[in-house]
Amino acid sequence: MIEIARKKKDEKMLLRVATIRKQRDVKCGEAVRIAKEVELLITLMRHEVVGFTFMKQNGDPCHVRGTLKDYWNAFKYYYFAKANNRFVVYYDLDAKAWRTFQAAFLMRID
Repeated sequence: MIEIARKKKDEKMLLRVATIRKQRDVKCGEAVRIAKEVELLITLMRHEVVGFTFMKQNGDPCHVRGTLKDYWNAFKYYYFAKANNRFVVYYDLDAKAWRTFQAAFLMRID
């Protein structure tokens, strides 16, 4: 059973890496790093407010404080990010609105 769970987790990571490489011209190692950070960001935002930076479409960095804690209250279902989803959803505390950014352009978690 543990082996099956591990295999599914590896498949999810490989799919996320492939999706990132389609969106952005990066080497495999960089795509793996971004994929791991995206997974970590989503996990952290489920329980707390997290500061992070991503690159906007015009190339400028954008620093935000986001969370997923109130996702259930807003949408009446839990947030499960599919590995091939190009976007990450978050609640922007400064803008007081739900937003998305392209997962491939996550720069760092603060």
